[in-house]
This record gives sequence, structure tokens and C-alpha cells, in this order.
Amino acid sequence: MVVYINKSILGTDFHLGWDGKNFIKQNILSDNDWVFDNAESLKSLRPLCDLKLVRVDFPSDVHKKIWSQIPGVSFAEVKWAFSLAGKTFKESVRNTLEQLWKLLQSVEGTYYINDFYVIRKLLLSLSAAKIDATLYHTIMRSQNVNKNSLAGFKPNSNGYAKTPVYNQIKTVSGRLVVESGPNILTLKKEYRSILKSRYDDGVIVQVDFVSLEPRVLLTFLEKKSQRDVYSQIAKDVFEGKVDRGSVKILTLGVVYGLSSNSLADKLNVDKITAKRLNKKIRNYFRLDDLTQLLISSAESGKIKNMYGREVNVSGDAGYVLVNRFVQSSAADAALIAFSLFAENLSKITNKILPIFLIHDAIILDVPAEHLEDIKIMCAEGIDVPILNEKFPVQIDIIRQN
Repeated sequence: MVVYINKSILGTDFHLGWDGKNFIKQNILSDNDWVFDNAESLKSLRPLCDLKLVRVDFPSDVHKKIWSQIPGVSFAEVKWAFSLAGKTFKESVRNTLEQLWKLLQSVEGTYYINDFYVIRKLLLSLSAAKIDATLYHTIMRSQNVNKNSLAGFKPNSNGYAKTPVYNQIKTVSGRLVVESGPNILTLKKEYRSILKSRYDDGVIVQVDFVSLEPRVLLTFLEKKSQRDVYSQIAKDVFEGKVDRGSVKILTLGVVYGLSSNSLADKLNVDKITAKRLNKKIRNYFRLDDLTQLLISSAESGKIKNMYGREVNVSGDAGYVLVNRFVQSSAADAALIAFSLFAENLSKITNKILPIFLIHDAIILDVPAEHLEDIKIMCAEGIDVPILNEKFPVQIDIIRQN
């Protein structure tokens, strides 16, 4: 294993790496190399440092002292070799590389070496969305619109919004957060029509997993799930005596720790009936066993989801552990599956462009002639690695030019 600092950071003619014992000079790097702080590198190590709470001693403080006194010069743009004395430069580079190498060694063979960066590759490959400027400004002039959620979608002179920057590590569950750029996560569905294909005959397509979280839990329990999970549960658990809508409320409510009293209010039934329905769902998903398993695992203050990602749960109640386990596993399942899906689409054509991710959905800008390719790829569902299942998806046309 070798970790590199990019030459654009160092100010040298070569990338400099460390293998745990020796420095290695390299002129050309691949996407598979671990590279620190080249913004265009798909293997940037900064998010892993943030995730594992590792503080690498960069020489930025030295930069600031030297360059902040010079008007018009940004210390961030100045290369290390140009700021530091020879001895200090060598020590800084060696210390940085050694710390990064130890970080990689500590996570070798885990989720953080594999799946975390599969997801990051997708996040860094997103394209900017084209915006219907006329519709955008019409909506922004409305009195009853949340202008803050729409502001990030403001098109530039070429008609494009900024490319969204997602944070993988900000939430406990691992669900994405938009750090900068257009926030599709807070944009109301009714306003998604501002998205416009960059192709004359193009289509904006949204691909959603169907009932992802209960499906992930059923897969963990080694139970086969049908396309309509809630109808399946209505039949298997309640022999069709409880309607699908109520079953959906029950399933999500019980899995995420809603009390029988709250369920009684939501279902408009008495408390005794709610308690009986609650117990049936708990038994079906074996939630008592799962809770005990997670409590045992949580003694260190952390549990691992189905993908091996650590989730902080220090002091959390049993029902919260289940919530964290299912939600974080579903988040990873969706993102890893979409990463593979996008990679397979790129083998067909480089014109199908992922532009946004919304938890269990991906939004694509697609030339009309390739819409059928997406339908064919999704017909039997999308492969979900690790869980080794094809999960059903729904395809929606947000807008067609």
C-alpha cells in the first residue's frame, strides 16, 4: 500500500508517496492510488481523515504566517516547497505521509477502503444540472415559495446550476447531506420541473428504490421480499385483514420505535389493538432478537451496519440502535448500488449523466435514444452488492424536452 501527496500540493515535478518504509516518486497516478488533497482525485483522503477524526499536521499554519502578510496572495495556492525551508519541508511531508499511511493501515480490508470510496467516486462524478431559467425565475418571484431552498439552483450564464457537493459523514446514519451547491434534498418535488435536459430531445429521469428500508431488513433476515413489500406483510402477518396503508404505517413505525400509543393514534384504533399489531410486526421482523444483538455490539459505543460501517450509538436506547442499523444499511445499499448502476450505464454511453442523489433515488440527464436502455437495465431491479439481491426500482420522468 502506498499513499501519495499530489505534486500540485507539493510544488515538485513528481508525486511523492510512502509505503511505510520508503519514499516513492511517481510521475503518473491512477484512480486506484490513494492521493491526498488533489481536488480532482477520486481517491482523495481528506474525507477519510474527517470520518476517522484523524488530524494530519499540514503545514498550513506556516503558510498563513508567511503569505497572509502579502496582499493579493492566497496561502492555499502556494506550494509547500515554496513556503518552507528545505529541512522543514522534508519533515512536514514525511510526517504527513506517515500519518496518512497509518490511517490507511488501520482501515485496510474494511468498509472504509472499499465501499466508502466506491460511493465517493460516484459523488465526485456528478454533472451539473441544466436549469430552465424562465421557470426558475418565475417560481422565485412567487410569494409562497421557500427561496432559500431554490437559491442554490440559480443558473449561470450558460444555464447550469453548480455541481452539488455531498457530505458522506455528517449524519450518524450515513445519509447524504448537500454541503454546497443546489440542495435537491430540500427542494419540493413540485419544483423539480426546473431541471431541464442538456440534450435537445433529452429526459430528466428519476430512478427510485421501492420500499428500500423494510426490504433491506427482510434481506438481512434472509426473507425474500416481493415488489410490494407492504402487501406481502399484510398477507403474511395479517392474512389480508389489515389494509396496505395501515401496514405501511405499522411497519415503518414499529421498526423505528414508535410506541403503541402513537400507533393507536395514527391508525385510529384502541391501544389494545395497537399493542397486538405492534407485537405481530416485531415478531415478523424479529426485532427483539435484533435489538439484543445490537445492544451486545454497542458496548464500545458503536455498532456496525450490514456493510461494516461503524455507527456511533453511545447511550442510545435499543429501538434507536435498530433505527441506526436499518437506516444506515439502507443508505449504503442505495449508494453502492447506484454507483454500480452508474458505472454500467457509462459502459453503454458517456451521455447518460448522474446529476443528483436523493437518499434512495438517483436523478439522471438522459438523451431520449437511451431512455429504453435505462428501462431495460431496471426491468428486473438493480443489483445491490453485499446483500446479493436485485431490488425493484421505479422510473419516473421528471421532465422531457
